Amino acid sequence: MSLKKKTTDTILTLKELNEKYEQIKPLIEEFKTFIEEFIGATRKVELNHLIDLHSSFYDDLILRAMSEEQLTFAGGELIVDKDSNKRNFSFFMEAYFKNVDGEWIKKEHHISYPLSYLVEKDRHEFLSGGELKYDLEAPTKKEVTP
Repeated sequence: MSLKKKTTDTILTLKELNEKYEQIKPLIEEFKTFIEEFIGATRKVELNHLIDLHSSFYDDLILRAMSEEQLTFAGGELIVDKDSNKRNFSFFMEAYFKNVDGEWIKKEHHISYPLSYLVEKDRHEFLSGGELKYDLEAPTKKEVTP
């Protein structure tokens, strides 16, 4: 009998907790937006600089896959696009390889940033334009940044 009462009390407590969370959820989202804007206001970057940083990362990823996994790079694409909420933008990378058995291998990476991280000029250009697409090419060791 006491176990049933305890379970019922726990369920009620969880329901109450969930109700409280739903009540303060808008405040949490508002605070999150404030923090993103605050960080963005103190740390602005040009879109081309971010693209260059990601390109180096993807070159390293491709070279490691070719070396460590014995894969042959076949091609790929990097897409930079704004999210539907127009508060963030994302990098989507897909790289295609063939293994020694001739099977296709897909490697992908995705990361998002708040648009507030961009310098104002780049942010406005990016919002008014469409997605940016770049073809991935097989890097050489010389191209990879240390």
